[in-house]
Amino acid sequence: MENNNHMINLVKEFIDSPYSLLRFCFNKHLRLSIFKNQTIKYIKNNNIELLKELEHNILEKEKIKKEQIKFDIINILNIIKENPNNFGLIDICLNTNYDILELIKECDNVLNKEDSILFRKNIRNLRTDNFFTINEINNIVNSTFIFNVDGELVKMTPEDIQTVLSFLIDNNILLCNETLKNGCIKLYLKRLFPIKMK
Repeated sequence: MENNNHMINLVKEFIDSPYSLLRFCFNKHLRLSIFKNQTIKYIKNNNIELLKELEHNILEKEKIKKEQIKFDIINILNIIKENPNNFGLIDICLNTNYDILELIKECDNVLNKEDSILFRKNIRNLRTDNFFTINEINNIVNSTFIFNVDGELVKMTPEDIQTVLSFLIDNNILLCNETLKNGCIKLYLKRLFPIKMK
């Protein structure tokens, strides 16, 4: 019963979110196939009204995506060009509601060849399945990290780490090695708190 409630709540959370289905699954550390084959299948068999709402929501988000994703790609490309050394997953998460795979799929239709290559080169390796567990997060909070920022070794205190983790959680950004490192560098460079897209 608890698992059933979880699936219903997950679908409602997706409907209330601004994210595409693929990005939502990425945020939740879920495989899209599992969401479709388990969660949506359960809703289909047990809650027709919610299923209709879900289907309508997916269609509406796809319509919005057709218009919006090109602007997101151009915006992200500009961020890459402005800060190539400090660009990371945080920048993508703050500036689009779509998954990296969706951005890559569409970028050739939006950008010229040179910009498309630059775009792909900078975002393709940022998609990760290496998420922190609760235990890992607890260990990280009480740790000190040293990062190389533009050739300078910078020591991040537990307070710094907590600031970064709080920022990531507050902005619905994945907790993983990439975002922690990127967040610490941005904090040190006073770039952790950019204006969020939405």
